[in-house]
Amino acid sequence: MATLTQRLEKIIINLKVISKLEVGQRLLFKNKSVSIRNHYMFVTPVIRLIAQESRDDVTEGLNELVEDINRLVADYLNSSELQNPNASEFDRDEALTFLMSLNRLKIEMPLVFNENRGLNAAKETYASDPGATAKIEGVIDNLKLTVRKVSIAIAELSKKFGLDGKLLGVETENKVTTKIKQDHLKQDHLKQDQVKQEQVKQPGKTVPEGDDDKSKKVIKQDQVNEDDNGGEPYVPGDD
Repeated sequence: MATLTQRLEKIIINLKVISKLEVGQRLLFKNKSVSIRNHYMFVTPVIRLIAQESRDDVTEGLNELVEDINRLVADYLNSSELQNPNASEFDRDEALTFLMSLNRLKIEMPLVFNENRGLNAAKETYASDPGATAKIEGVIDNLKLTVRKVSIAIAELSKKFGLDGKLLGVETENKVTTKIKQDHLKQDHLKQDQVKQEQVKQPGKTVPEGDDDKSKKVIKQDQVNEDDNGGEPYVPGDD
């Protein structure tokens, strides 16, 4: 019988494969493993006919994968390592290992319905079949629920064992995204300040004023020198 780690690795590999699916490609499920078949106009339909493959196989395979994921999550959460009421140092080490495994799963699942690849690509491929697209949407919804369940479980168990969420990388996606945006904004502001400083130092450069680019100020050093010298060109050493 496969261990929890072996089951986890197989599921993660399948999720990674699905996340790479592009529009027009087909998923193949065989012996709990997922692969991708490119679509060729005349060849692929013949191959699928001979192999008796259909889009129902795809949706059934996806549903079985979701069931495998939920069983794995349940086995992790019900394991003695996480249910032990005595949180000794050894128990915390074991719990950390298990929670990091769950966190890997939590990270990989959303990637299969990210943007225009994965399950969203499958939906577009089968757009002419409302039944198939509805089933795929159901798979996406179930995966989102599982992600939520795993996130809550990780947070609760981290608190139980006195583990720092940062060790697991359990910061929420919103916090991570916000931090990235703040860092990018800070870098943009620094670049703008550097550009302004360089433009002020160099004659004839345009310097933006305010938040909009409509207001521009042109600094002409020769003009400034003439004004300061009573309209006469300024010559160093005349002072």
